[in-house]
Amino acid sequence: MWYPAEIALKSYLPPELEVGMLFVNRISVGVIEPFVELFELEELPEDPDAFMAKHGVPVELAIIDENGNLLATHNEIGWWDEGEDTDELRDITLDDINYLLREFDGYIDIDGDEDEGVTLIEDKVVLSLVPDEELEEE
Repeated sequence: MWYPAEIALKSYLPPELEVGMLFVNRISVGVIEPFVELFELEELPEDPDAFMAKHGVPVELAIIDENGNLLATHNEIGWWDEGEDTDELRDITLDDINYLLREFDGYIDIDGDEDEGVTLIEDKVVLSLVPDEELEEE
């Protein structure tokens, strides 16, 4: 069963920068509607303070419900369900996250039950975009 959720970005101040941390790039020039895009730190900058002054502090992803309750932490976000086209789950990518943030304002569906909690497969939640008709049937 699927229920609505949202990708949330939580900023934090780390003791030091590490490769793989996520940062927000706000895109507003040359577009009609501004949006955010995440990028991953690929190499350590020579001056971490100057880097964070330009790009801000790193963020972690979280999945929250409509009331702001935490459903999944950064480390639990892992699987993407393509829908009825396939029975297989795949790893969710940064490109997927950016697409969801840009096109759906981070609104997604999460596998689970509002009473029982989210479904974990190998300690990771399953996210998808469930067609509205399917949600209405449930």
